[in-house]
Amino acid sequence: MERATAGTVFRLGVLVAALGASASLAQEAPPALTVAVQTYAEKAGVRQVVRMRHALVDLNGDGIADALVLLRDPDWCGTGGCTLLVMRGGKRGYSTVSASTVTELPIRVAPERVHGWKTLVVHSAGRGEVSMRFDGKRYPANPSLLPVASATQLRSAAVVIR
Repeated sequence: MERATAGTVFRLGVLVAALGASASLAQEAPPALTVAVQTYAEKAGVRQVVRMRHALVDLNGDGIADALVLLRDPDWCGTGGCTLLVMRGGKRGYSTVSASTVTELPIRVAPERVHGWKTLVVHSAGRGEVSMRFDGKRYPANPSLLPVASATQLRSAAVVIR
């Protein structure tokens, strides 16, 4: 798993200033999350501060908030949806657990746990609401290939990103 460093925090501040990016990005998300997302983007070859929507929720039951981040820039979206990052929260910031493409709003968290992590319910174009279960290492990369969520899952899942 990748960790953001203090040097990345400084580079992010310089990058935001240089691009004239909205200060609301850093204010809306915790600074450590913004750094982790930017670090992920840079490693993928994207040099701009990404627009995103996020939710903080303890997905793995360790008492520390993890992050669900839906990347909303054109670099991260296609006709089927955008990229959803799941990032594990830790004492030193966030590390990437998984990235899933073709994901759209709403993003829900179900109480069901598989391999210790809560099940996610996301909208995937052409499929509708699908159930994303943790496989022991990550969440599925392509939600469009997953089973449609059951009525019970939809009722029990809380919307965390609209």
